[in-house]
Amino acid sequence: MNAGRPFIVAIDGPAGSGKGTVATALAQRLDFAYFESGIFFRVVSWRALQLGVRPEQNAELEALIASPWLREQWQVLDRTLLREEHIGMFSSEIGKNPGVRALFISFVHQEISKETAKGVILDGRDTGSAVFPDADCKIFLTASSEVRAHRRFDELRARGKEVVYEEIFQDLHKRDANDRSRPVGPLQIDDTYCPLDTSNLSIAEAISAAERIVRQKYLHSEG
Repeated sequence: MNAGRPFIVAIDGPAGSGKGTVATALAQRLDFAYFESGIFFRVVSWRALQLGVRPEQNAELEALIASPWLREQWQVLDRTLLREEHIGMFSSEIGKNPGVRALFISFVHQEISKETAKGVILDGRDTGSAVFPDADCKIFLTASSEVRAHRRFDELRARGKEVVYEEIFQDLHKRDANDRSRPVGPLQIDDTYCPLDTSNLSIAEAISAAERIVRQKYLHSEG
């Protein structure tokens, strides 16, 4: 554990792998703070779409990220507004922007520096590879494309959305390709991560498996 900062847990993985569900539950079980980094991009995307800003308009996006509006609103906006598929696709597109990525990393470090909890859990695509490469614990959460598409399909149906599984699967496949091929902050795994495949695990089983990983790393960090 680095002196002067909380214990950092980075949970990365592709869309639909259950990062948010696992991270939220872990934060509650361990009494850690939870920083949902993916929401940052969705809030920026939601606001950009409201203002008519396109993914390739770098200056406008960077001005939006630097604005007081973002710091005031990013934690309080209604999350249901941010879960639409077009918001996710826009988020994936702006995630390729080097200027946006640099501002995002700076924003995260500023927010974490204010945190008083003993630990912080972050989830995203490159939390452990780019945002906090020296994180105390890194988990790469994944599942098969079919399982992730079914999870997303069931989630949207439960919210009353009329959706087609094949379209969800294709959107997921496109997002995976975008996330893995982008030149800045690509989705990737290396030997500093603990891999966790949840394809055949229930939600409770996935949370418990991740908790065991974090507790082992945390105990080790305390000597």
